[in-house]
Amino acid sequence: MRIVGKLFLAAVLCAHFFSCFGASTTPSITLRVLSADSVPIKQVGAGVPFILEVSMYNIYRTRKPDIKGIEDFYTGQSGFQMKTINGKSNIKYTYNMRIDKTGTYKIGPAQIREKGKKVTSDVLSVVVGEKQIFKNGVGQTKKTLSNVMLRMSCDKKNVVVGQKVRCFLRFYYMDDADVTLDRILTSEVDDLRQTEKKGAFKGKKTIKNNLYHYLEWRWNVYPEKEGEIIIPAHRADFSIREDNGFLGLSSFFRFGYEKKHVFSNALKLTIDPLPEHDKPVHAVGDFVHFSASVDRAVAKQGDGIVLTLELEGDADLKNLDISELQNMPESLRYYDSKNYIVDKDADLKYKKKRFEFIVQGMETGELEVSKQEFTYFDPKRRKFKTLTTSPIMVNILPPSVSKTSILRQASAVAKAMADRQDEDDILPLDKKGRWHSTGERKINFWLFMLLALIPFFAFGFLRAKKWFNALLLKYTPHILRKNAFNRASKRLKQAKRKKDFASLYGIFITFFSERFTLKENAVSQDSVVKILQKHDFSEEELNNWRQFFNMVSSYMFYDKDKSRKLDPKMFDESIGWIEKLRNKL
Repeated sequence: MRIVGKLFLAAVLCAHFFSCFGASTTPSITLRVLSADSVPIKQVGAGVPFILEVSMYNIYRTRKPDIKGIEDFYTGQSGFQMKTINGKSNIKYTYNMRIDKTGTYKIGPAQIREKGKKVTSDVLSVVVGEKQIFKNGVGQTKKTLSNVMLRMSCDKKNVVVGQKVRCFLRFYYMDDADVTLDRILTSEVDDLRQTEKKGAFKGKKTIKNNLYHYLEWRWNVYPEKEGEIIIPAHRADFSIREDNGFLGLSSFFRFGYEKKHVFSNALKLTIDPLPEHDKPVHAVGDFVHFSASVDRAVAKQGDGIVLTLELEGDADLKNLDISELQNMPESLRYYDSKNYIVDKDADLKYKKKRFEFIVQGMETGELEVSKQEFTYFDPKRRKFKTLTTSPIMVNILPPSVSKTSILRQASAVAKAMADRQDEDDILPLDKKGRWHSTGERKINFWLFMLLALIPFFAFGFLRAKKWFNALLLKYTPHILRKNAFNRASKRLKQAKRKKDFASLYGIFITFFSERFTLKENAVSQDSVVKILQKHDFSEEELNNWRQFFNMVSSYMFYDKDKSRKLDPKMFDESIGWIEKLRNKL
C-alpha cells in the first residue's frame, strides 16, 4: 500500500508538472485597452485616443496578427516589442486608436497562424463613454494636476445646423516649469467645417491654487449635419527640462530636455435641425445690414452695370452664397460675377461680404432693380428674420445716344437724389461751444536719437542670433556625443531614485542615439549588436548584452504594482553596463 501510494503521488506531481509546462509553452494571444499614457482603463472616452495592446506569447514568427473589426475605427501608427527566450518570443503590438461615438464595440478576435495551427484570442468588448475611466478602483476620470496640461472648450454645445461655435485650446504650464511647445496635432472631423486656428495668445490663470501660464488658440466650427458630433482630443508635443546640468549650460544648449506629449479632452456637440420655414433660408447667424447699389444709374442699351449686394453679419460668410436675384424684370438680364469678404483678416465681430452681378438693360427707359430679400435664422432669439434692400431705378438709353448726353443724364439723376436728402439730417457747425488751442508737441533730442538707433540695434541682434544658431547647429552633435556617458549615468541614477524601471529602455536608446549620432527610431537590438561587434566585444559579452537588453525592453510593459516586485539591483547592473561601454566605446 505504501509503494502504491508513493507511485500515485509521483504520478500526480508529474501530471501537474507537465500540464503547467505545457500551458506555459502553449501559444496564446490576449487583448486589452490602455490610456495614451499606458494606464489600464475600463471605459474609453469618446474622441480621446487610447492604445490597443495585443500580447502574443510563445510565438516563433513575428508577423502582425489579423484583428477583426479594427478597420472600422480610426487607427494610427503601431508599436512593437519582443522578448525571445529559447527560440520562442513574447511579442507586443500596440495600436493608437480613437472612437468618436459612445457605445459598446467589439474588437477581435486577433488571429495568427503558428506551425499550421490557428491561434485565436478572445473578443474584446470596448465601452466608450463621454469620459475616460481608469481601472484599479479609481472609477472616475483622472483629475490630478500636472505641470503641463492641454484643455479644449467651446462657448456652446447645443446648436442648430450651420450655427457658429467658438472653440478654444489652451496649453497650460506651471510658472517654474521650463517647457518648450513643439507642435499641436489636430484631426479633421466629418460634417464639421473648421476655420483656421488663430494664436497663440498668451495669458495666466490660477487653477486649484497653482499659477499656470498658457498659450491659447481660437477657431470657429460650423456643423453641417444634425446629430451628435465629437471634436477629438488634440495632442501637444513639447520638451521639458529634465535637469539644470552644469552651471545651467544644459538649459542654454537645449541639453537635458525630454520630449513628451499630452492629450486634451474631447468635446461633444449636439446639433438640432433648423425649424420648418415657408421661405428659403440663406444662412444661420446674426446679421445687421443688407444693401444694394449700382456703379452707375445711366447706361446704354446692352451695356453692363455692376450691381453689388453687401451683407454684414456674424456667421459662416465663407460658405454663404447668393447667386440669383429675386423678381428681376425680363428687360433686365443679369449674370453672377464674383463674391468676396471685404474685411477678411480684420478681427471684427461683424464682417462684410459682397456679391457682384453684371446687369444689362435690354429695353430703353427707366427700369427697376427689384428689392432683394435675405432670410436667416437667428439662433439667439430662435426665430427667422428677413432683411430687405431698397429698389434701384436705372435709366437705359438708346445705343445712338452720345457720351455727353449720358453724362448729362447721370448728373441730373445724381442731383435729383441729392435734393431728396432731408436737410435736417446734417446739423450746422457748432460755433458757440467751448474750444481751446493745442500747442505743437516736440520730441526731446535724446529720445529722437534713441529711436533712430533702434533699427541698427535690431539688425545687429538678428545677425548675432543667426550666427549663434549656425554655430550651435554645427557643434551640438559633437557635444552630445562627448557627454553621452555622463548623461546616461545621471539619468540612470535618477531612475534608480524614482524606481522607474520603465525608463531604462529609453535611456539606453537615447545613449546609443547620442553617442553614434543616430536617429532614435534607427536604434534596435540588431544595430546595437553590430556596433558592439565593431568594438571587439566577445561573443560571451554580446550574449550577456542581449539578455540584459531583452530584460530592459520587457520592463516597458510593467505597471506600477508589478514594478514594485522587481529587483533594484537592475539599476546597478545598468550603470555597470554604461561604465563597461565607456571603457570600450
